[in-house]
Amino acid sequence: MSRQIAEEFIENSVMCALDSDLNYVYVSKLWQRYTGVSWDEAIGKNVLSVIPDSMAPECLKTGKTLVHTVIADTPEKGKIPAMTVYSPRRDAEGKVSGVFLTVIAE
Repeated sequence: MSRQIAEEFIENSVMCALDSDLNYVYVSKLWQRYTGVSWDEAIGKNVLSVIPDSMAPECLKTGKTLVHTVIADTPEKGKIPAMTVYSPRRDAEGKVSGVFLTVIAE
């Protein structure tokens, strides 16, 4: 049951994961709706080609969690306040191997 809840949580959150080259390796269904960018359009693409002002490169470089607040222009709701949390992905040895992005929005 807990795996199902975890999957439900992830798919119902605005989340994505980037690899060490800052390419999308995962985007949640809600991220796709929030950005208007489909799975096929995102996977394998560099985050800066999709979101030019992303702070993901800084998170990858420093290994620190960063928070960025913006007014996001979304396909479904128009302009809304949003906060993006950039968290480093770490491998088994603790080395930064990518970035997790989570958007908190209305």
